[in-house]
Amino acid sequence: MGKWFPNKVAKHLPETLYFEAVWVVGLQKVEAGEYVYGVTRLDLSRGNVPIWIVRIGKNFDAWNVEAKQ
Repeated sequence: MGKWFPNKVAKHLPETLYFEAVWVVGLQKVEAGEYVYGVTRLDLSRGNVPIWIVRIGKNFDAWNVEAKQ
């Protein structure tokens, strides 16, 4: 689908948000029997938006979260 630039997207959010937070979650791939999601909160208060990779077992019985940014 192309490159994802969450910092750029966060900079284009309106100044007045009517939500506490804006989250973006996307299925990246299914790999070795687990679902791999990219998760970010569009919040620039720490300089860069936080990004995590979340891996969930195919039976949803196990999961792992890895901070990327």
